[in-house]
Amino acid sequence: MRKSLLASVACKLSLSTALAAALIGCPRGQEAGGPSKGRTAKRPAPKQAEHDAVGKKLPDLSLRAMDGPARSVTLADLSGKVVLVNLWGPWCPPCRVELPHIAALEKKYRDQPGFQLLAITSAQGFPEDLDELRQQTQAFLRSQGLDLPTYLDPGATTRRAFAELGALKGFPTTVVIDRQGVIRNVWVGFDPRSLDQIEQIDAWLSQLLDEKTS
Repeated sequence: MRKSLLASVACKLSLSTALAAALIGCPRGQEAGGPSKGRTAKRPAPKQAEHDAVGKKLPDLSLRAMDGPARSVTLADLSGKVVLVNLWGPWCPPCRVELPHIAALEKKYRDQPGFQLLAITSAQGFPEDLDELRQQTQAFLRSQGLDLPTYLDPGATTRRAFAELGALKGFPTTVVIDRQGVIRNVWVGFDPRSLDQIEQIDAWLSQLLDEKTS
């Protein structure tokens, strides 16, 4: 029971293997779920994070849009933007539960100037078959009725960059980056019994979008 509960919170990674910082899986068998309903609460003030990656800048980022034109995204494209990064995989039970909440946040803020979501899909093993990953990701998004910008990470360049900062230790991992490119908070895993994490992400986005660009 304890092992099953932990698996529902985060797909843990082993950092001892060559690319485990980005690509090791977690137990399967739990079902995805949508956003929790029936709970209304005042949005909390953002809590100051105590994660090792907070206050640092991402050293590299190279993504490719999963659908549509083969558009690439680099660090230069994020300059001056508030960025919500969600590292997830269609094979990961807590990722599947969290993603509808991430999609709801994207829908809420998509029209805000300077906001961008990077939902980065990942395979369970390495090397990745990008065509297979695309098919699995598209199938899951369709099954949940989700419409959100999703990206591939060829060669795991971006995941390696997060791992170097200690920001990628499990799936899902969610990161908020401010307009100066500084990591402001990191959340590893997702507990479906509580929406506190989603409320905190929402509060951080609201605060950072309100901040003046220096």
